[in-house]
Amino acid sequence: MWSDLLKKAINNVEQFKYDTKVGLSNSLSTTLEKSPAKIYQQSPRKIMQERISEIVTNVQNSGRFLEGQSLIQEKLDVMSSYLHSIGLNQKKKRKRTEWYPVYETDEITENRSSLVFPASMPNTIKKEEINDTNLQNEGKSHLNTKESPVLSNESVNLDIISLKHAIDEKDRKIHILLEEGEELSKKELKHLSIIRNLRSKIDKDEKDINEMKNKTEKLQSEATNLKKKLKDVSENNKLLSNRLKEMSDLEKEFNLLKIEQSRFEIEKNNELKNLENETMAIKETMSLQHLEELEIEKSKSYSLLDKLNQANINLSLLEEKSKSEINSLYSLLENEKRDFFAKEKGYIQEISVLEKKLETLRYELEEVSHNADSNFHANLLQQNEALQAQYSTAFQHWKEKESDMLTKNALLQEENEKYLKIINKETLKSKNINEKMEKLEMTLFDNENILKETKLLNDSLTKKVSKLEETIVKINSAYKNELKELKSLFKTQCKLGEKPKLADNEIPLANNSFDLQHKDYNILEHNEAKSSALSDSMDDISYQKRHSGDLFIQNISSCLPSSSKNYINNNRNNDINDNSADSCFHSESVRSALALPSLHSFNFSDHDTSMSKVGPNINIILQLSLSIQRLKGQLSMKRDEINQITQQRDEARNECVQLMIEVEKNKELNNKISILEDKLKELNKRYEQCLELLGEKSEKEEELKQDIVDMKEVYTQQIQELIAKLNHSQELK
Repeated sequence: MWSDLLKKAINNVEQFKYDTKVGLSNSLSTTLEKSPAKIYQQSPRKIMQERISEIVTNVQNSGRFLEGQSLIQEKLDVMSSYLHSIGLNQKKKRKRTEWYPVYETDEITENRSSLVFPASMPNTIKKEEINDTNLQNEGKSHLNTKESPVLSNESVNLDIISLKHAIDEKDRKIHILLEEGEELSKKELKHLSIIRNLRSKIDKDEKDINEMKNKTEKLQSEATNLKKKLKDVSENNKLLSNRLKEMSDLEKEFNLLKIEQSRFEIEKNNELKNLENETMAIKETMSLQHLEELEIEKSKSYSLLDKLNQANINLSLLEEKSKSEINSLYSLLENEKRDFFAKEKGYIQEISVLEKKLETLRYELEEVSHNADSNFHANLLQQNEALQAQYSTAFQHWKEKESDMLTKNALLQEENEKYLKIINKETLKSKNINEKMEKLEMTLFDNENILKETKLLNDSLTKKVSKLEETIVKINSAYKNELKELKSLFKTQCKLGEKPKLADNEIPLANNSFDLQHKDYNILEHNEAKSSALSDSMDDISYQKRHSGDLFIQNISSCLPSSSKNYINNNRNNDINDNSADSCFHSESVRSALALPSLHSFNFSDHDTSMSKVGPNINIILQLSLSIQRLKGQLSMKRDEINQITQQRDEARNECVQLMIEVEKNKELNNKISILEDKLKELNKRYEQCLELLGEKSEKEEELKQDIVDMKEVYTQQIQELIAKLNHSQELK
């Protein structure tokens, strides 16, 4: 049993020697981590092995490994000799002694651990007492004395002396081992305190390393965010630069457009002058034309009105669209300004935070660099200064670009305000033109109503003229028939022998007819003056005129033949129809009614002289001549009305020409609106280019952020290398 323990102890010592050569230090930490409660629960062999290993490690850490090995070998020799002596004594005993373990308490084991003896070694106590052993020895001695008494006494004395010497040596060695154990226990306590301090330092270093890792991760995340923000700012800068270029191009184009506009205005004025001259020539050369041309012009005017309405609708829609687009552009510009200023503030704050972090990192690097090499620290400082110089130059460039972009943005805003003023002026002009167009539409509507009324008057007059022509034809036919009858009567009278009377009476008849015609002409003039004076009071006298006309016709019909009676009845019916159709014809009927009574009075005044000689044919001739003269007067009146209608038509044509001119002006305004729309499109393109400039600037900002991240990575790598070097130097110590 004890031989096996010794073999295992020797093997453990050899293993510890090998571990010290390789540099194995994990066994120390594992043995220290074990709690004392678990140690005493293990088997005694394991406890002894662990205690031996602890002693070996303590000896290694104290720098006296060789001396410890020699001491351990001596202790092992002592233990082996002690065990060998115990085995010899057991062999000498005849009786079989029984052994049983009596385990010690914790305090005893701690005291024994300082004495190198195994803590679990049992204290063997014999069941037999010491007197028994003495008796046996005496018995043996008596037996030996019987055989050889002299030899037994000498051997006993020698054994006692040797045992005394051995006991003295063992006591001396035990005292030495106790002293060495106390020293080793003190050293062990010192080493344990050192190990604890080192472990606490290691824990602190690990915590610091974790904190540094977290800080580096945060800085990396912040750097990525800054890169993104720099990209956005670079893109915005690109867009702004492109927009500024587009604005410069637009300024050039705007100047060219102004020149072209002035040229077009000159051409427009020349064309307007030419149109005015042409209209004057057309007015001078225009004559009577058919009503179909008026209808065609009306259709054109209607189509133009429709086009004008559509143009007005399109203008209103375009104005609304342009206003909405302008408002949207203003809102976008304001939002971009706000975002830009907010980003600037955020970047400035982030830069300040990064500078603070860089200062803290510098301070930490300086603290770390005190333990590192001076050359490496100098290189790091040079690199840091170079990076700071690069950062300052980049920051100055960025500020300069930012100021340039702000100035360009202000110029863009001023140009936008100018364009908005121009658009407002154009909208006011379009509103004024729309108002003029509405007024012209009202005048057109009035002129159309007038034209309709004139058409109705022309139709009524044409109907009346046709009726009058028919009556004239009828009167001429009746007159011819009556002349034939008169000729036949004259021939019959000539046959009856009344030729000398007729020859005598021919001259006075002719004279009478001439006088009658002259009197009738004067009477017609007098009646026309009366009709002009009575035209204002037509409604009050209409009944009297009709009644007097009817009475006159009845009186004449009693004296005229059947054919003339029928003719008068027809004329009466026609006059009644004309009175119901139009009020203008009442004056003409009054004229005829006033002329006929005068004739009636004249004819009946000479009735006694003429009727006896010629008969009723002269009265019929006089009536026909009067009706013919009346019809001629009506025709002259109708011609005057037709001339008035033609004048009104000419005026309507002139108004149509003016409307056409205004339509052309509206077309020009539409063209201007299209030009303004093109300008708005160009402004939108410039806005997109400005956004591209902003994007480029944001890319530059991202590049700067990437540079900052690279700097951070370099600093972190350098710090990690310094920490690794410090750890390596501490391990070597």
